[in-house]
Amino acid sequence: MKIPRLLIFMCFISLVKPAYPSMTFWADRWNILEAAPAAFHAVPDFGLPGAVYIWRINNTIVQNGPDADYYIAYVCFEDLKNLSCEYTDGINSTTAGIEQGMTDGNYIIEFPYPAVNMVQTNPCMGTLVDFVAVTNADPGSIVDYDWSVKDQNGVILDIFPGEAETFSYVIGNNGWIVTCTINAISLCGPIVAYSREYSPAMEDGIPDVFPLITCSADHSPICPGGVNTLTITVDDPTGILLNTTYTFARNGVEILQTGPSNIYTTSSLTAFDTVQFGTYSNFTELCPPYGLGISGGWQRKIRVDPCNNEVSLVVSAFFDGYFMMSDPNKPWVSPLHGGIMETRLSNAEPAHYYNAVDHITIELHNSTTPFSLAATSIGIINIWGEVTVVFPAAIAGQSYFIVVRHPGSLETWSTNPVLFNAPQIRYDFTNSASTAFGNNLKEVAPSIFAIYNGDINGDGAIDINDVNAVANQASLLASGYVPEDLNGDLLVESADYSIAENNLALGVIVMRP
Repeated sequence: MKIPRLLIFMCFISLVKPAYPSMTFWADRWNILEAAPAAFHAVPDFGLPGAVYIWRINNTIVQNGPDADYYIAYVCFEDLKNLSCEYTDGINSTTAGIEQGMTDGNYIIEFPYPAVNMVQTNPCMGTLVDFVAVTNADPGSIVDYDWSVKDQNGVILDIFPGEAETFSYVIGNNGWIVTCTINAISLCGPIVAYSREYSPAMEDGIPDVFPLITCSADHSPICPGGVNTLTITVDDPTGILLNTTYTFARNGVEILQTGPSNIYTTSSLTAFDTVQFGTYSNFTELCPPYGLGISGGWQRKIRVDPCNNEVSLVVSAFFDGYFMMSDPNKPWVSPLHGGIMETRLSNAEPAHYYNAVDHITIELHNSTTPFSLAATSIGIINIWGEVTVVFPAAIAGQSYFIVVRHPGSLETWSTNPVLFNAPQIRYDFTNSASTAFGNNLKEVAPSIFAIYNGDINGDGAIDINDVNAVANQASLLASGYVPEDLNGDLLVESADYSIAENNLALGVIVMRP
């Protein structure tokens, strides 16, 4: 008996096991954050009637259903390793999990570090600035936010624990760093902390382009004794200035006129005087409280020509108690001879002097014994250690010792006589001890030298009487323009006592030819 062909074909089909799909497992992001939501997908290469998706963490079913081809989870480290999805029709199944992806290097588990943002755009230094911490960590897991502020050297200035995600602080001008730390409860149990630093960019209030200032005289040359009218002109094409004050000063220290007028008329100028000019204005843009003197002030000058043949002498000198490498209160002042000095006279009389250290006396002594006094002139030494004085025409062509006298300082002579063979002569006591007779200078910084402070009574020696004088005034809390103030801060205190005591120990006295 023959079997029908159709029956044979049907028996063959029934003996073949139906094919089952494979499944791809993937997450919606490469960097998976602990305690942050992530969507995981299980995708079979073809579907089966009646099949369902079963999601498990640590073998515990967390989601299932025919349409549950993805699962959104807040995961911790250990949970993430044991997340899987089974695709089954009740008879056969296939399973895929995150472990496969991690093994392949597809997914990286990270902490949810916050992003710290500044709310304002380019705020001004010294104003209240708002910060906000942004994180994709589960909001329900966050305990609180800890904020701290450090300076540019990493020194913690303030700590504010237990704050909200927003934070306000007055930021200064020294490169401060704001740090936010999020304290959160990990899904695995313990409290963990995630932190992020932020360095705010602040505006200093100084415009990028300064107005140009110039000064002109009504005639040239400017001769001493004549009537001279000087005019300051400000070219301000952008119109950023408000309430401009115009200032004229002599030799960089003595203020001749300051106020709203840009014109100054005088007949008091002497030969070799230099008239500086400058302006001070508030800016109309950025940060008005931080307006500074406009470019060119105190750097532009007009010189009085020696129409009557007078001779000027420019002396450079420092006083050791007044000396400093820079002035933190005047960061825009650049040292001229390697340092600057405390502005004692400007501090005492700010309405009359600018960048003025003190009055000093310059003497010229004959070059031969008995080295008698030939001429005297009094000037004001400025913050950069320079003073200009004028002597009569009769000294021209002669040689003289230069002597510096200053209250509270040791009388100091030049090493050799100086020949006055030009309308203006310069002598520098700051660059070498050998510029003073007997090397009688103190090295206050590498290769920078200064005149000794501490001879209070002017007897030519720094001795116990001078030290006691400073100690007595310090005990009385003396202040103001007094000779016992050896560092120019208008106070007599322990710092002045230390200067006198240290120089006493050196046994210094006047050195003369």
